[in-house]
Amino acid sequence: HQPNFVGRNNANPDYGPIVVQMTGVPAATRSMQLQVLGVAGSGQLVVLSGKQRFPVPFSELKAGQTVTVDLPKRNQQTELTLLVESSRADKVGYVVYQQITLN
Repeated sequence: HQPNFVGRNNANPDYGPIVVQMTGVPAATRSMQLQVLGVAGSGQLVVLSGKQRFPVPFSELKAGQTVTVDLPKRNQQTELTLLVESSRADKVGYVVYQQITLN
């Protein structure tokens, strides 16, 4: 199984960032777990739920750990979007993950 990543792994102008969108996420979902395999670059992983933003700095992400992002105040079915906001000038920064679980 090939691991997945979120963000941008190449500074070449022909490459852009990878974003993950999950549609039809039930309103009852209160957290997301991300099984992290690795992190590169600098910045933060951001989970968007409607207009809400849930940032996780790269400094809190470690290979081999499962990170939980709490998603409070979700009262309607919306999509969840995972993206990386890189703080590097070339915008390279990404998170490699094995699995995403919603609870």
